[in-house]
Amino acid sequence: MRGGKPDSEIEMAAPSRRNLPTTSSIRSAMSAGAVPVVFDAGGPASVVRREVDGLRWRTLDDLAAQTWRLVCDDALRARLAASAAERAATFAAERCEQHIRDTVAEMAAETPR
Repeated sequence: MRGGKPDSEIEMAAPSRRNLPTTSSIRSAMSAGAVPVVFDAGGPASVVRREVDGLRWRTLDDLAAQTWRLVCDDALRARLAASAAERAATFAAERCEQHIRDTVAEMAAETPR
C-alpha cells in the first residue's frame, strides 16, 4: 500500500436496489472471484460464510470497516476471492442436481419395503 491506496486495482460491485428473492447475483459475482460483503441476515448470509469466502456486516460503520479491510489487505482479498469462487461452484446446476439425486437415492434405500 502506498499513500493510502492499495498497490493493486480493486473492482467493486454494488447490489441491486431492488429486493431480489434469490442470491443469484451474489453467487454470480463469487464465481468470477469477487469477494462478497453482504448484510448478515437472510439469503446472503446463508451463501457467504463469514471470513471464509466473504465478509458480513450489520451496521453502516461495519460495512465501511469490512470494505476498507479488503481495500488494504491484498492477502485477505486473494484468500477470500479464491474461496468465493470455490464456494460458487458448489451452487452449479449440475452439482445441485447430483446432490438431489444422491439424497433421493439415500432416502429410497432407507425406506422399508
